[in-house]
Amino acid sequence: MVLGLFTTSQWFNGTNPGGASKTFLQQDGIDPKKWEAKLQKYSYAEKWADPTNGVWKINTATPCAANATSPDRVVFVGFSPDTKHDQPTIQGLLTKVIANIQTTYPSVKEIDLLTMGRTPGNVMCPNNSDTSTVVGAYFDQAIQALADGSNGLIKVGPKYYVPDCNNSYIFANDTDYTTSAANALAIQNAAYYAAHP
Repeated sequence: MVLGLFTTSQWFNGTNPGGASKTFLQQDGIDPKKWEAKLQKYSYAEKWADPTNGVWKINTATPCAANATSPDRVVFVGFSPDTKHDQPTIQGLLTKVIANIQTTYPSVKEIDLLTMGRTPGNVMCPNNSDTSTVVGAYFDQAIQALADGSNGLIKVGPKYYVPDCNNSYIFANDTDYTTSAANALAIQNAAYYAAHP
């Protein structure tokens, strides 16, 4: 079960505008019958941290052929728009998200924590002023700390990068991907999960 934002849906199942023409589900090594998702625009970590928020009732995209309501792995793509965050704040938010995942899906044996896609080198693109295209070190540190203290339940998910600054974002100064960028992210994430089934 993948939980994430609109940008996640662009590479996961090709949601437009900017959706991948060959999605994560269509990549070599990925069995589309075993992957499903709850994806919604603006579904920030703060929403997933609230057990009563409507994000938990989002319709499931591409439900798994078996055990669709009891996934053994949850992939959470986390993002928070507040630029004032620090590691303790994000770690606290993600701790609540993890607890809600365990309550909602008691079958879960592994929770992978990912961030949104990153700019090349994870540095600001000169033509894109949206700071959310870069993932702060504090977010990575929070994920690592949670994984380190989880006895194997929490895994640090793959870091994935858009291919370039000039052709990767569909709108000026925004995080939404173009089709070419979504294709690249689908390939990167599928390669990781094909190697870590």
